[in-house]
Amino acid sequence: MIPLPTINYGIRKGCWTDRHLGVRSSRLLVMAAILLSVADGILLLAYAVVVVVGWSRVALGGHTRAQAASGTAFGAAAAALSFALLRGRRPVRCHPR
Repeated sequence: MIPLPTINYGIRKGCWTDRHLGVRSSRLLVMAAILLSVADGILLLAYAVVVVVGWSRVALGGHTRAQAASGTAFGAAAAALSFALLRGRRPVRCHPR
């Protein structure tokens, strides 16, 4: 839903002629808005899953609130570290030079 208001805003401002964005150079901003929209949706979904899982563990008596909170923090730190380590690696080439 976010890209459509972005397109309509650009049309009102005179940046684009129509909602189909016939000029290729004008599509970059809309593609960025689409990517941000998808990323926001994924982050919100992931956050909702973490909240529901933590709530269910506390509600079922398997963990205390402190345990659920520390598990969430530990999981976030482990995910951030894994992502940082994987991003730092060089890409594997099929044919070494």
